[in-house]
Amino acid sequence: MKNIIPICFLIIIIGGSCSKTDEQKKEIQKCDCSNYLQTPESIDCSGTLCSSDTCQTYFGIWKELFLERNQMTEEYFDNHITSCKTNLLNWKDGISFEIYFKVKIGWVETKLYDDFVILLSSSTIGLYPTLSIPRNVLLSQEQISILVNSYAFSSRIFIVSPISSSKYNSQNEAMIALIDATGVDTLCNSRVFYQVPNENFHPTGHPYIEASCVLNWAENKCVSSQIDLFTGEVKVTYEACWILNK
Repeated sequence: MKNIIPICFLIIIIGGSCSKTDEQKKEIQKCDCSNYLQTPESIDCSGTLCSSDTCQTYFGIWKELFLERNQMTEEYFDNHITSCKTNLLNWKDGISFEIYFKVKIGWVETKLYDDFVILLSSSTIGLYPTLSIPRNVLLSQEQISILVNSYAFSSRIFIVSPISSSKYNSQNEAMIALIDATGVDTLCNSRVFYQVPNENFHPTGHPYIEASCVLNWAENKCVSSQIDLFTGEVKVTYEACWILNK
């Protein structure tokens, strides 16, 4: 009679193991989504584009700076960027151009907001003294570029990398990858976003999905996770659900 060799023994011989790895043994954490609002199914791109000559001039300047900053072609812009709303905003010390626009790469879709100063009043003299920016006149493209690069007076243009597609074929596929990497049974309120640039942070311009959930209300424990939709890199943060004022 032939001896029966246990399957596990054979696996061990070739360097494997029948027992689960430490990662596989890790307990899946339960998430509570009962207090989260439902995520909107589509991105709203309603609004009007201002029609004055000044506004159209600065829309053209925004587009040129946006293309240059993101090394983006006109063709890519036309296929993936939709202008939702433009406006000239008068504030205490000047005038700004602002634009809401939608970025769509396959199923990946979100709305972003850019704005920059187009006129500064004399009341701002002394602010940002290292920047050579005139007052009480409409600014040129070169001067606006200086403001945007310095993030001066809240001027900002988002970084949007002209990638052709996501690493994932659908939002559901991306969420499954994010949930698995987070070690939870589900996540709540997912949203697509781009990282906000500032003087200390120059993002890659990749789109991300972010989602969170409550792990334990009584212990004030929540988890928030985000995944780079181009590289698949995941960041998980354990944090308090609310701030306790003592």
